Amino acid sequence: MVYVIPHFHHPTTVTLTSERRLHLLELAAKYKFAIIEDDYDYDFQYGRRPMMPMASLDRNGNVIYIGALSKSLAPAIRVGFMVAPERFIRGATSLRKAIDTQGDSLIENAIAELYKDGTIGRHIKKSVKLYRERRDHFCEVLRQELKGRLAFNIPEGGMAVWANFLDNDLTAVVKRAYKNGLIISDGTDYDTGTLKYNSKGLGFASLDFREQERAIDVLKRSI
Repeated sequence: MVYVIPHFHHPTTVTLTSERRLHLLELAAKYKFAIIEDDYDYDFQYGRRPMMPMASLDRNGNVIYIGALSKSLAPAIRVGFMVAPERFIRGATSLRKAIDTQGDSLIENAIAELYKDGTIGRHIKKSVKLYRERRDHFCEVLRQELKGRLAFNIPEGGMAVWANFLDNDLTAVVKRAYKNGLIISDGTDYDTGTLKYNSKGLGFASLDFREQERAIDVLKRSI
């Protein structure tokens, strides 16, 4: 099994190219392994038109396509979805019933109605516009205030910027930031046994312009 986040990978925000997607599908068909395509950020595209999911190109039943509503609606809504071959769906459903006989049917039915009447689509369209504005403002303030201290690319989608701290130890910066009132992770969860990235994802979607400026000001002082 191979697990991939093809759009705006967490935490690096990289998007898997169409060539690599096709190659992965070819390998899955040849060696008969499953691909779990976790596409929870698919709707939040700010630039070019999104690439179609690998599941739409799968002709051999290798792809299990999953998504969630915790980003598009609210973190408290713990509802997701899965698209997969019928036999796999039946097997997964049986295992799920062993854990929890019934989910939150009230929430599930309410969300189904939001899809049916188009509310979800309208909500996501508004969210994309808002988050694009917040991304642009966040990256501009980062560039102005921390030029030469951070290296980052403007993400084409998603809700965070993958930032490399160039000349400061991130762990030390995080400790100073905490004393200054800003709580952020130190990025060590992303390190490997041989490589320390000194990088982390900086989220922008939940912050309005003023909150972004305050957070970046604290980060600047901590650096």
